[in-house]
Amino acid sequence: MPNRTRWSLNSPKSLLMFLIPPLILVFIWRFLPRTDVFPIYSNENTSLPPLYPDLQDEERRLPQHNLDLPYPEGRSAKMLRFGNQIWGLGLNNQLQETLLNTYIAYLAQRTYVFTPFTWDLNNRPFVPIAPDGHLVGSPYKVRPARVPLTAYINSPTTGSPWPPGDPAPRSVSVEWWDRVCPESERLHINTAVVNAQIGVDFDKDEGIDIVEKWAKYIRSIEHRCINILFATPRIIDFGGDYKRHCEWLSTFASFEGWNRLPFLPDQFNPPSDSASRAQYALNRCWIEIDDVVKRLDKLREEHPDADLNNIFVSTNGPTEWLEELKKRLWEKGWQSVVTSRDLELSWREQGVDNAVDMELAARGEVFLGNGYSSFSSTIVRIRMVRGLPPKNTRIW
Repeated sequence: MPNRTRWSLNSPKSLLMFLIPPLILVFIWRFLPRTDVFPIYSNENTSLPPLYPDLQDEERRLPQHNLDLPYPEGRSAKMLRFGNQIWGLGLNNQLQETLLNTYIAYLAQRTYVFTPFTWDLNNRPFVPIAPDGHLVGSPYKVRPARVPLTAYINSPTTGSPWPPGDPAPRSVSVEWWDRVCPESERLHINTAVVNAQIGVDFDKDEGIDIVEKWAKYIRSIEHRCINILFATPRIIDFGGDYKRHCEWLSTFASFEGWNRLPFLPDQFNPPSDSASRAQYALNRCWIEIDDVVKRLDKLREEHPDADLNNIFVSTNGPTEWLEELKKRLWEKGWQSVVTSRDLELSWREQGVDNAVDMELAARGEVFLGNGYSSFSSTIVRIRMVRGLPPKNTRIW
């Protein structure tokens, strides 16, 4: 009889996969128009999501928040703030940009200014969750407007020291920036103007070339407080169900972020004609239960040494869809099938449940991700950094 309730993370014979079932997704692109100091909100009401005021307080007490430190920190520190950083998107969309911005600041030999994971810029602790939003199944009707970034990562990006011997200055919080870099002392840089000035060609330049051009330009500036801004704020709304989103992506997009690493086994190789390409891309983005069952059977054949028996499905899909998926997989002989909805998390863990899922997936013997997903992309990066074999990191 298959095990329908228990699953061990410590089992080395586990297949972890990520998929996006039919549900509503809303993508809203926005960019920070300004910086503000927000109060610490304290919330011990477990009927609402946690706000982690203790972590925000720890961020405020970082030792580099000290004007008396010697250069390259202290009162002479050269800081780089990305006022155009995205908000209102999911964790991994924001995290990818945060890591890129950290890298640019590092190359430019400047202090990176980190910001919270942000859903809303208004001075309020919570924002409503749309009833058809992508948090289908959430136990709450609201979400935090901001979550301290240290609730998700603890690294040089959030102020931890760089490796011994690295002269790079430690990152500081946006609140420290607001304190030591008043508006009168900020140099605002318009990206459209600078891109033309330094010869950035998005149609021809490789990504690393664009990054290095920007880092070189920023290194040439002596101004202490630099704030990067777009020419104009913009809002782009991609609303609707995920299938429609996949159909839209299939017309032009390839895989996302680290899902495109050339040494991974499941590369994006579409046909040349547009109609066939669109269908190829759609088949790799939009996944039905039959597709899941067939692909997992094939993975068992392709990874005989792994002796795969257990499945963890990271998902926010509807319960009915998941129950049908479980039933079909049990019928195929999988010993244990567990989904995100089956995890018993504490109140504080529930607030970062997406990060919990990512850690589980990063530890899997085999991971199967969605190539169009930033969530999958981050998991791929974690697995590669940890030295897991690329052949065990698969894409639909």
